[in-house]
Amino acid sequence: MSDFCHLLVSVSDADDITKRQTAIDGFVAVNALVATLMVHDEGRFNDNQNLALWTFRRALEHTHGEPEDSKTGAWEGVVLAAAELAVIAGEKIRHWDFEFESGPLIGDMGAGGPLWDGKHGFCKERWELWQRRFFELSSDTAEPLLSGKAREKARTAGEIMD
Repeated sequence: MSDFCHLLVSVSDADDITKRQTAIDGFVAVNALVATLMVHDEGRFNDNQNLALWTFRRALEHTHGEPEDSKTGAWEGVVLAAAELAVIAGEKIRHWDFEFESGPLIGDMGAGGPLWDGKHGFCKERWELWQRRFFELSSDTAEPLLSGKAREKARTAGEIMD
């Protein structure tokens, strides 16, 4: 788990464009791997459901990613990773309907970002929010912080989520 979070931090900490792109590519690849493992053997990889939720939340439940992401370009990597999750494992994820446990000793891993105040886990309504956000992010005029590649991946993810 901490290695997964460390990958995202490495995107923010990269001090030049080459290192940042390498970190983004690594973060996207890890999310693609997690999605593939969930699709092929969900029972053994259920612990990774929270990683999928965190990626979707960070990419799609904030207007411009989390504040530090938009400053460093890390948000693009998170949007690309969320799109990979949707494309690879979306058919499985869209049917999940559960909440994560929460409490003072374990936190609230299923909580939403500013754009979500519903169930603290997976549900149809949250899936619909994510799909809508992918379409919003795919607009050429709506998101100047994202590259054309990220907007195209967002569009593809939104279409596949139907």
